[in-house]
Amino acid sequence: MYRKLIRLDANGNFTEVDPIACKRYAQQLKDFIEAEIPAGQDPHNVRGQVLPLCEVVLADQIRLPMDHDALPLAYASREGLLPEGFARPWAYFTVNVTGMLDRVSDPVVIDGVRYCETEFEEPGDWPDVVLRRWEERRREDMGDDYVPSKS
Repeated sequence: MYRKLIRLDANGNFTEVDPIACKRYAQQLKDFIEAEIPAGQDPHNVRGQVLPLCEVVLADQIRLPMDHDALPLAYASREGLLPEGFARPWAYFTVNVTGMLDRVSDPVVIDGVRYCETEFEEPGDWPDVVLRRWEERRREDMGDDYVPSKS
């Protein structure tokens, strides 16, 4: 992993995203949908709306970051209508492809433009380097005594 200074847009989101992480989350979300949401039992058309989005991210056929308002399933997601277990992979995917800040850091202003530093993955970082870095950040944020729930 490496650190990179990225310009923020007017909404405070990154103007550049980690393509490796976006593809990893797209694949995880696609795998979840294919395994857990049967085609005939999909009242909110998750398969029809999200699988094509995963495919274009995986194929580098979409400009990222994408606008959060362009994401499908806003109503069903907000109202808690989506299948059990879907929220977590969907959240990881959407935070990454929309360029939302993944953690609070102090912006740096250079020539009147706001930037924040973030981490980008390199090929081969998943899972060992990424999981180790997540644990380091958890300890920095929460301390050594905090044990996250398994939910």
